[in-house]
Amino acid sequence: MTYTTVIKNKINNNKVKYQFAKQDGSKLTYAEFINLLRNRDNEFLKNWRQVINRVSTDLDAREIAHFFWECIPVSNSTLNKEFEFVAVNSPELKNMRQDYSSFQEHFGKSRDGYVVSFPNLSRDATLVTPIPSRESDAPCSYDDRIMDYKDISNFADSALVCQWNSFWQEVGNKMTESLSNSGGATRWMSTHGLAVKYFHVRICDKPKYYEHQEYLREGDIQYRPERPQIPGNFQDNYNNWTREQLISEINRLKTENEQLRDNQTLTSSERQNRLQWNQRKLEKLESIVGVDNSNTQQPTNNSSLTPWLIGGAVLSVIGLVGVLIYKKSKQNKRK
Repeated sequence: MTYTTVIKNKINNNKVKYQFAKQDGSKLTYAEFINLLRNRDNEFLKNWRQVINRVSTDLDAREIAHFFWECIPVSNSTLNKEFEFVAVNSPELKNMRQDYSSFQEHFGKSRDGYVVSFPNLSRDATLVTPIPSRESDAPCSYDDRIMDYKDISNFADSALVCQWNSFWQEVGNKMTESLSNSGGATRWMSTHGLAVKYFHVRICDKPKYYEHQEYLREGDIQYRPERPQIPGNFQDNYNNWTREQLISEINRLKTENEQLRDNQTLTSSERQNRLQWNQRKLEKLESIVGVDNSNTQQPTNNSSLTPWLIGGAVLSVIGLVGVLIYKKSKQNKRK
């Protein structure tokens, strides 16, 4: 069973949705997608890699695009739904340098030297990540540099076939395991990589870092407040936003930062990374709006206070002079 057609829906210049049609015309289901990964289907994995490599073209990128990979949420009861994912363009990933030091302690636990999986620090997600490889591992290569696996684009572009296949097989196995242990709860599968700057797939019990609003919920359950319904990618493309929408997003981010500072379920590293990420967005939004931090909440009218401040200062000086004159006159009388 293989798919023959990739169905693409370009949502906007920063986001494309993908589905897959099988030879009989029906859509590839989530269960079938997981099984193809688990069974290490070489034909599918070859085509799957081509799909990921074509995302740059689909996003109309002039060079390789760096993007978040986000799958539709699923549970045991909805495994027969049509499988789909979105690619969300991310300039932050493009400008990022890989740093796998946070995962270093896990690499030695890999069974095959290609991939390893482990729970995150918050224990609300399973992470699947490739083992760093050297270019000299490739046939006919004498370059001993570490390959750049900072995101899914680079991994699809550089990984050896055996590592590519082993990685996605582990993703399929861990997704099956997570669903089996979920008690019927929903699972989200995605990539992010702005906190730990190295490619890894997240299998999580909530859409912790999702950008695509449609995937923040399954059925009637909403897992995170939706951002303003704005044309384009909320994160990077603000060209079509009104001033009111920009200010609303600034205030939302500030409120979110306050909540993050009080959130004890996150590790200090996760909290700091998310605060820094929000701060970069705030700085960009505020530069567009042309205001400083104080102007987005409840601005203080400093101009109305100025006359009172000046008047108070003048009265203080007059009072001081009066006291000095009085003391001087008393001294003269005594003489």
